[in-house]
Amino acid sequence: MPDEPKRTVKPYTMAGAGPLVSSVWKLGDEQVGWNYRFNIYRMNPETGRVSQLFKPEDIVHLAKLCRVLAIVLLDDGCIPSTLRSELERLTDTLDADFREDH
Repeated sequence: MPDEPKRTVKPYTMAGAGPLVSSVWKLGDEQVGWNYRFNIYRMNPETGRVSQLFKPEDIVHLAKLCRVLAIVLLDDGCIPSTLRSELERLTDTLDADFREDH
């Protein structure tokens, strides 16, 4: 049976946009390779409670959080080149869209 990827108890990093927050885990090692996993939840800033139910106004926050998560993964550098190219195009597109909004 192959070795299971090493799992960490703590997230590799946290990311957020507006009330949306994501924990990112980095699994594996240099020999077996790296895999990333993340979750997304909505945090109430007053109570700190989290939920996986979103509001319509969260759609813009979801797009911004996608941009932030892509940047986190690009910055780490342990992703395949094909995915790297896709994430770079995504961040460029979202950057341009959000710049036009202001």
